[in-house]
Amino acid sequence: VRVGQFLTIFLCLAKQDDILSSMQTFAAFRLRYINEWNSIIDKNHKDNTSPRLWFIRIFIPNILKFSQGILVLSASFIIIVQTENLTSLLRGLTAYFVLSSIDNFLMELSHRGYFGNHLRDKSIEVRNVLYEDFNDETNFILRRSVFFFLWFSMVMGWLYVVIGQTSLTFMATMYPECGMNDLSPMGNGMCDIEYNRFECGFDDGDCVKVNYFLENCRVEDPFLIMDGICNGGQYNTRVCAFDGGDCYDFNSKYPNCTVEEPVRVGNGICDDDSNSLECGWDGGDCDKDGTD
Repeated sequence: VRVGQFLTIFLCLAKQDDILSSMQTFAAFRLRYINEWNSIIDKNHKDNTSPRLWFIRIFIPNILKFSQGILVLSASFIIIVQTENLTSLLRGLTAYFVLSSIDNFLMELSHRGYFGNHLRDKSIEVRNVLYEDFNDETNFILRRSVFFFLWFSMVMGWLYVVIGQTSLTFMATMYPECGMNDLSPMGNGMCDIEYNRFECGFDDGDCVKVNYFLENCRVEDPFLIMDGICNGGQYNTRVCAFDGGDCYDFNSKYPNCTVEEPVRVGNGICDDDSNSLECGWDGGDCDKDGTD
């Protein structure tokens, strides 16, 4: 997962062009008398070199574009550091690419005439306007410098989060009153009863579902509930929601079979305690006459 997170940071930066393009536009049109200003701003405007027109036509659109790029990168960073598996990481990365491409997608639709002939003509006019950019060397330095700065910032932030998560520093900060020396079991996906209290965030959220749905269920090992395995005895009762739903299939197949270990029924070995008609002769592991 960590390797995937690191590579995703690089991919997000490689895909992000709003920040750099807005900075280049600001630099290219820093003066109001260069770069085919009349064609780009408004060739029919009487005072197309006014500061007000520059603010409206250059500053506002590009500051919004720059802000969009920053917000998208910030959102992608949060998704990356909070992802716990590769599937969620790929899902978040896909969503990032879709969101960051919406403006380009709309521009392409306008160019193809889906929003009317007026917007189509304007989009064609915009694409046909050429202006002098930086020379190749300056452009190269700017692009690499901005890319490296953003990459370095995101990687340092990512390392800070990873170290905090690995060393359990964040966990100790979140639950200073937990009072447990070992915080590693918290947030591992299993409800640990000794951490199932308010001071420990109900095992950092692992026990929230168990506490909500099974308020009156009192079992020795609550982490066994909803673990994907049907546990018998006190777990497979109505008050414990039949082991949190894990025993639904077993109970529907053998409604009158009450054994301590339902997982042993039909495991290929004949067990005496489930060798009965109610248990389907141990799920077929034993002969109907009660012998192996």
